[in-house]
Amino acid sequence: MNKIAWAISHSMPSGDMAKNRKGRSWCNKTKARIMSNIAEKITKKIDQMLVNKIASSIYGIGEVTF
Repeated sequence: MNKIAWAISHSMPSGDMAKNRKGRSWCNKTKARIMSNIAEKITKKIDQMLVNKIASSIYGIGEVTF
């Protein structure tokens, strides 16, 4: 327990360094844009798959193309 407490206490900044520390931004615009594009592509693919599945189950036909 003492070793863990020592490691924690020495990993924390102290004095002026603690006051001047800048926090990391949790919002990354590039990552958010990439995730948005991925979500959009997945949504379109799922929509196509659902339409094809519904059409084939109702009409007994194959794939529907757009």
